[in-house]
Amino acid sequence: MTDIRAGIQRMRGVCVAYGMCIPAACTATMFGATAQAGAWGEFEARCLMPFEKQASADVDGLVLGLQDGTVAAFDGFDEPFISMSTGEIAGTRFCAVIGRENSPDEAGAWVEASLKSGRYVPMTMDNDDWFASNEWIEPRIAVRIHRSNEITQYYVLETDLES
Repeated sequence: MTDIRAGIQRMRGVCVAYGMCIPAACTATMFGATAQAGAWGEFEARCLMPFEKQASADVDGLVLGLQDGTVAAFDGFDEPFISMSTGEIAGTRFCAVIGRENSPDEAGAWVEASLKSGRYVPMTMDNDDWFASNEWIEPRIAVRIHRSNEITQYYVLETDLES
């Protein structure tokens, strides 16, 4: 059995390697001053729900912006300032949505309900909130919610942690 922290470390490498962890210096340029909601809804529908069903990320209707090997970035969302990356690196499938949120209430409600139901268990690493699926799905998945400089990053990755 592999420790879930190993999967998280791989995801951190994925983030850095493919520019999904946005440096603070770039956020003003990339996201401007207009606040938008919707990143959580896009993440939940296009990344989280498919991963919970062990399906591929939903990229229907999106435009392929960049592809590097098994990693692809998409845009074309109805709301500006949202981007999505998905793919596989070193055998780890992942999906990420990055954007601006007016309010993190939807993500917070998901976290509260998921923890209360026991479907996910909390994990904190490097001041980021991670939530690991709790033995109801194999392979298990881990969800990361990271907020900085008005930018919210949502990640889901498939781990090789057995229940």
